[in-house]
Amino acid sequence: MLTTSQLSFYVFVVLMLKYIKTAIVDTGFNGWLSLPPDFIAALELPWKRRGRAILGDGSECVFDVYEAIVVWDEQLLTIPIDEAESNPLVGMSLMEGYRLT
Repeated sequence: MLTTSQLSFYVFVVLMLKYIKTAIVDTGFNGWLSLPPDFIAALELPWKRRGRAILGDGSECVFDVYEAIVVWDEQLLTIPIDEAESNPLVGMSLMEGYRLT
């Protein structure tokens, strides 16, 4: 379900088949989904690797990447989860093939 609020798009993501989290669609985020560290810890997600990104201000950051099963458009997907000290974000990799209207 996509909704708009103050020019932001929000989606509801079902994680690990038992948690529902609201996430902001971020068209500048090329990843799949980001979650804050406390929520990743609560989900006990398996760590996969380190990631590196260039932020909007040109700075570079290194972060941990985990893996989770999400329900997306009524399908189970195993996707990478980027750890970020921010509100959960849905990136363009997860939105590929979808259109925001």
